[in-house]
Amino acid sequence: MARGFREPVKMKLYLLEGDRIEGVPAVDWVLEKVRELGLRGATVHRCFAGCGRRGRSEARILRRSTNLPVVVEVVDEREKVERLVRLLRRKVDVGLVTLERLEEAYDLEG
Repeated sequence: MARGFREPVKMKLYLLEGDRIEGVPAVDWVLEKVRELGLRGATVHRCFAGCGRRGRSEARILRRSTNLPVVVEVVDEREKVERLVRLLRRKVDVGLVTLERLEEAYDLEG
């Protein structure tokens, strides 16, 4: 039976592959914190291009970039996601975090 979320939100964290937090690749660090905080999970999207305050990054056909943009998405209840956001604000000095209210979200695994 599907279980609905109370106050569901989606957090997106925009980083570059080469970003590090406490000496660890940022994506690995964030995924570990998601597990430690008991969030339902996260998905990491590797992007092929992007631009921002730190410049432009893109994959070329014959030349591979090792610092492409990545987006980490987390969907869970607001209270749980806000714990992660507070931790990110204390520990991370790169990237961008967005929060989006969702109408509804259901965990189909129950």
